[in-house]
Amino acid sequence: GKILHTTDGGLVWNPQTTGTPGQMNSVSFTDSVNGYVGGSDGIFRTTNGGTNWFLQFGVATRGIHMINGITATAVGDGGTIRRTNSGGFYGWHNQSAVTSKTLWGVHFSTTATGTAVGDSGTIIRTTNGGTGWFVQPSGTEQRLRGVWFTSVNTGFAIGDSGIILQTSNGGSGWLRQNSGSVNRLNGIHFVDQNTGTAVGASGTILRTTNGGLDWLSQSSGITGPFNSVSFYDAARGVAVYGAPIGSGGARWTTNGGLNWNAASTIPGGLFGVSTCGPFNVIAGGGSGIYRSTDGGANWNAIISGRKFAIAFADTNIGIAVGVNASIMRTSDGGISWAQQYGITGETFYGASLVNPNTGVVVGSSGAIYNTTTGGIVTAIDPEARTLPSIAMLEQNYPNPFNPATTIQFVLRHSGFTTLKVYDILGAEAATLVAAELPSGTHSFRWEAGKKSSGVYFYRLESGAFVETKKLILLR
Repeated sequence: GKILHTTDGGLVWNPQTTGTPGQMNSVSFTDSVNGYVGGSDGIFRTTNGGTNWFLQFGVATRGIHMINGITATAVGDGGTIRRTNSGGFYGWHNQSAVTSKTLWGVHFSTTATGTAVGDSGTIIRTTNGGTGWFVQPSGTEQRLRGVWFTSVNTGFAIGDSGIILQTSNGGSGWLRQNSGSVNRLNGIHFVDQNTGTAVGASGTILRTTNGGLDWLSQSSGITGPFNSVSFYDAARGVAVYGAPIGSGGARWTTNGGLNWNAASTIPGGLFGVSTCGPFNVIAGGGSGIYRSTDGGANWNAIISGRKFAIAFADTNIGIAVGVNASIMRTSDGGISWAQQYGITGETFYGASLVNPNTGVVVGSSGAIYNTTTGGIVTAIDPEARTLPSIAMLEQNYPNPFNPATTIQFVLRHSGFTTLKVYDILGAEAATLVAAELPSGTHSFRWEAGKKSSGVYFYRLESGAFVETKKLILLR
C-alpha cells in the first residue's frame, strides 16, 4: 500500500499509505489535490494531495485514468472496465461485457433482448439493450460461432463439432440437439419459428422445418467452409463460403435448399451475408463488400476492406463490420457505404440490427459496441438510465468452480452495497465489494486462492435488499 509523493519535482519523495498492504499498480491525478490509485485491494481516492486516501471500490485494479474531477476509468483482469461520472462517490459502473472471450455472433429478438456467443462455450445475454450483460451456462466448452432467436425465449446457438444448442426459456437452460454432423457450424438463420438453416465446414448445409427437432443435410456441391447464410423467405436464400487466402463465393437457392446453385467466384472468400430484399443481397469478405441484385447469382465489388459480418434492419439500412473495429453503414440498400467507426487492434465478427437506429456489434476480447442512434455517438447521462424493475442476486457461474467464479446481481436503486463470501461456519472468507454502487447490473469475480474445498455462501446487502446463495468450491 505504499505511495510516494513529491512537491519539488522529484528531488524528495515522501511516503504516503492507503492503510492496506496490497500492491499499487497505477496512479492518476487531474490536479495537485484530486487523484486515484488502483491496486490489488481496489480503487483509492484522495482530495487533499494524498495526505489521506480512502477506499472507493474494493476490486483489484490494474490501471486507472482520471479524465477530470468527476470522470475516471479503471481496468483490471479478465477484460473488466469500470467507469465513474461522479468522482466515484456514487459508484463505479461496470462497462465490460463480463467476458474477455472473443465473441463470434450476436442476435437481438427485440430492442432490449439479445444474446452473444463465443469462445469456450461463452453465452452472454442482455435484457436492457446492451447496457448490461450477464453470463449464461451453455454446458459446453466448444467454440460457439453463431446465434439466432426466433422469439424472446426460443433460440439456437451453433459452433464447433456440429454442435447445435436450443433454449426455450431465454437462455436459462440450453439443450443439445442432434445435428447429424461433426463439422464446424459457422452460420445460422431462421425465417420463422420452424424454418431455419445452419451452414459450416466441408460444404455443410443443414435445414429444419420443425423448430430444430430434426436437422436434414442438403447437398451444396462444394467441400469448402460455408461461413454465413441468410434467407429472404422460406424459399429464397444465399450461403457464402471461402477463406481469406484463396477464393470463395456463394450458393443460392429459390426452393428452400432443395437445389443450391453456383455463383461467380470471389477473391478472398465471403464471410458474412444478408438478404435485404427479394433479389438484393449484400456480402462481406476478404476483399471487401459485394452486392448481388439477382438473388446471389452474380456479384459486384462495392468497396474494399475485410468484412466479417453484415446486418440489415430493412431493405435500405445496414451495417458491415470487420478488421480494425470497422463499422460501415449504408442507407440505400448497399449501393454506397460510409465509415462510422474504426480503430486499430480490435476485430468485429458479429452484428445485429433490430431497427435502423438500434444495433450491437461484437468481436475480439469480449468487445461489444451498441448504438441507439443509428451509429451517431451521443453521451448518455448515467442518472437518466431506466431503473431495473427488481433487485436480484444471480447464481454464481460456474458452480461448482475451481479456482474462480463470477457473481452477478442487479440493483433497483443506487446505494452502499456489500457482497461477501462466508464459509460453512459463518466466518467471512472474502469481501468482493463494499462501496456505493449505481443501479443496474454488476458482476464480481471471486478468486478462491488457497481456500479449501467445500460449501460457501455469498451474501448481498444493498439498502433493504438482502439475499444469500450457496456456492461450491471443488479442488
